[in-house]
Amino acid sequence: MYKVEALENGEALELFRKHAFQINQEIEISSNLVDRVLYYANGLPLALAVLGSFLRGKRELEWESILKKLAKSPHKEINDVLKVSYDGLEPYAKGIFLDIACFFKRCETKYIKKVLDNCDFEPTIGVQALIERSLISEERGSLRMHDLLQSMGMDIVKQECCDDPGKRSRLWLDEDVLDVLSEMWEQLQ
Repeated sequence: MYKVEALENGEALELFRKHAFQINQEIEISSNLVDRVLYYANGLPLALAVLGSFLRGKRELEWESILKKLAKSPHKEINDVLKVSYDGLEPYAKGIFLDIACFFKRCETKYIKKVLDNCDFEPTIGVQALIERSLISEERGSLRMHDLLQSMGMDIVKQECCDDPGKRSRLWLDEDVLDVLSEMWEQLQ
């Protein structure tokens, strides 16, 4: 298995430009918008290439709209490729991945393993499986996850029930938690 390293800023910009801009392009795109796309892709070559091709030939207004959409839900083509590693996991490892994506990104490894152990997961082997598939990494005693992988995990949970957060396996957004608790309160009245 080959682990793809994130590209440095200059390399990321070069790859993105190669896919996003045509040689004789007359459309002007602000450097701020390019920076936002680079920030979103976070050096991931696949994301840079897919987004570059997707944005090619579009005007600034369209870039703005696409970036707003990406902030709410990930790009399907990128998500589908990233999801291949997730789909090959055992169910317990999928659960651990989703918990890290929704709640524990950048948390201390010991803390995460303690919480997951109390939920009857097998955190030691599960975390190791995620590291081996490059879905997470451990740096300085905490678990890390690429922003696009986190976005994919959150999207997987949102797709469990798009219209009713109360039927999802995990809630992490304040407004979803408040809606579900309010509904439960109303039912108890």
